[in-house]
Amino acid sequence: MRNTIFVSCILTLSSLFCSSVTAELLSEGRSVTASTELQSASFAVDNDMSTRWESSHQVDPSTITIDLGTTSELEQVVLYWEAANADTYKLEASNDGQEWELLAESSDGEFGDRTDTFQISGKFRYIRLNGLTRSDGNFWGYSIYEFQVYGEPIYNSVEETPSNVGTNIALEATISSSVGEAAFAIDDLRGTAWEGEGDAVYLSLDIGEAIELTKVIIDWGDDNAASYEILASNDGNEWVTLVDAYDGEYGARIDSHQLSGSYRYLRIQGNELSEGSSQYTIWELMLFDEALNFVSTNRTLSYTPLFDSSYSADESQNWYVEEDGTIVTFASGRARSRHESEGSFYTFPTFYFEHRSFGLEIHDHTPKGESLIEIYYSPEYAHYRSPECRSAYSNVYRADFNNNAKFEDTPLIEADEDGSGQVWVCLITFDAHNGDDGILEAGEWMEFEFQQFLGQYDGDENVEGQTIYYTNTYRIQLGEPGIYLVNDNDIDESIRSGGSATATPIIAGDSVPATEIISENLSEQTLTYYVGGDGSWVSGDSDDATQVTYPILDGVDIYDTYIVDSGIADWTAYMQEVSNIQWDTHNTFLRGRRLFHTDFDSGDHEEEGNPSFSELADLATDLKIENSCFACHINNGRGPSPEDGYFPETMVMKLGSGGLNTESQALPHHYFGHLLQTVTSDDEIEAEGQVAVTYEEVLDYYSDGTAYTLRKPVYSIEKLDGTGSDIVYFSPVCRNKYWG
Repeated sequence: MRNTIFVSCILTLSSLFCSSVTAELLSEGRSVTASTELQSASFAVDNDMSTRWESSHQVDPSTITIDLGTTSELEQVVLYWEAANADTYKLEASNDGQEWELLAESSDGEFGDRTDTFQISGKFRYIRLNGLTRSDGNFWGYSIYEFQVYGEPIYNSVEETPSNVGTNIALEATISSSVGEAAFAIDDLRGTAWEGEGDAVYLSLDIGEAIELTKVIIDWGDDNAASYEILASNDGNEWVTLVDAYDGEYGARIDSHQLSGSYRYLRIQGNELSEGSSQYTIWELMLFDEALNFVSTNRTLSYTPLFDSSYSADESQNWYVEEDGTIVTFASGRARSRHESEGSFYTFPTFYFEHRSFGLEIHDHTPKGESLIEIYYSPEYAHYRSPECRSAYSNVYRADFNNNAKFEDTPLIEADEDGSGQVWVCLITFDAHNGDDGILEAGEWMEFEFQQFLGQYDGDENVEGQTIYYTNTYRIQLGEPGIYLVNDNDIDESIRSGGSATATPIIAGDSVPATEIISENLSEQTLTYYVGGDGSWVSGDSDDATQVTYPILDGVDIYDTYIVDSGIADWTAYMQEVSNIQWDTHNTFLRGRRLFHTDFDSGDHEEEGNPSFSELADLATDLKIENSCFACHINNGRGPSPEDGYFPETMVMKLGSGGLNTESQALPHHYFGHLLQTVTSDDEIEAEGQVAVTYEEVLDYYSDGTAYTLRKPVYSIEKLDGTGSDIVYFSPVCRNKYWG
């Protein structure tokens, strides 16, 4: 957590006295929601002044709300506005997210970047900005770089949760309670909790022998105690009061208390619920018998990465400029079966994760007046002859290049014995675009691709599968750093609007022989022909032939085929890696893609012809939803919407207990956990349940009175494992898209 210092000063006749108080930045990384989001509300609490929350344009009022996770003593709010800001707005706070109190309000705000600071007070968990009107000249929405809230979390003691906990002796104790599942309070799991309803409920620990006790920590849920006692005993019958706690408030909190005395039994006795609570909820009850140092802590999951994915700042840099003005751009790529104008370019050839990547350094000398581009090409595995270097497109729809040159005949650096370390150099010294004067000049565009010849020699047994490949088409603007997606600055910037690293657009068209067309519409520039089940052209006498009409991208002036905009490779849209990643990152991507497309039962790769991934075989558990990533993320995208009476395997059913943790995230079901596992591979283990969906038609009307109907899904769960309690809180989820 970052802290800030508030300084208060008193001026007397003789001197200036100042005192400082350290307040904690409470808002960073917290759960945040907004009424609308053109850019994510989370950007307002990420402590990054290069990102911002942006509301939908011209929507008044607009709100953004932060859940601080626990009730806190609020002291200050700092708003870092972007130019599109508010004229009038309110700062409001709440402890339940429903009833709001006014903290501060502002008016007469002026358009332009500005910082608004407010001194506030009060004990609240939620805080929101309610934008009422936009500043004069703001034709957009509300935009905030950072919404910073400062104060102090409220605990019932001066100490917090232990980071060096020593021995939590509660984990080895026997626990009982007057009601509820007591064991959840000492299972060392933040996702399970003891819940007790009624009056005078209690939790009791039996340590097994009398021990000198020093501290107890109670991790309460939102529903908690206003007053409770901590009792101790050595026989389980006669109890003495060690702590009498009171004035507890609703909301997740952590209470820690110093103890003294030697006892065998410890009891938490609930006397009165906090206002708004319906039961007592304790995530964890921790007991210690030694002195400890206490700081705030969060539990984290530990794991061992399958691949090393840490990179230095230098490895993450995509370009730099040398002292003489030469621009050096880094890029990488992988083997491609064909050119980017053809559908198979966007798929992954077999063994794509072995020997088939490469790194590039592109040295652009045009800023210093030279007609020269040097490309240093480093294959992951040696080539037995010089690669080919093709530059200056003549026809983008057919991947035709005017300059079909080779690299230098011999590598700049020879390969090591294992085939690594080889470097080749390609020189582009003239502009071969149609109609150009031949001189490479700043501001002009250049495209190039390579052809690879894998192996330290032709027939190298270390190279399995295909050995001759093509590569990405790379686009640069001379005199400018970086790899471009298209040869147009405005379009390129629009494509990149979702992020700085974006995959090349799918531009492949189907190639239709002139002899196979049904008709050509010259005025509309469309072609009618037959396609098969996979969307590519077929002869009219084929069994699965379907007549289609698509726009013509390129005609038959030179070739005897048409190129049509049929979307032949659109299904691969989410399978593409970004174009401007560096070599090490690219290799990590390819290995990660192999994992994503592996069956965790058999270890087999989804795409035929690839070797098994034996390290991943037999990792799927008996209870599961699917046995692979790709089974749910169809073509790396989302699965289909559920049909009436059917719940597809590409969806999951998330479960909850009805409670929220301190980050306002749903707590899991006490027995089934976060997800309903609908598949079992063990005859002796029952699947947890099955899901069905039906639809209801909902009639509504547009503002002009026109009627329309929508389908409302209604989900039902058949619980197959009778041990678990009823499933009341659930949410169906369609899988997210995954790039690559």
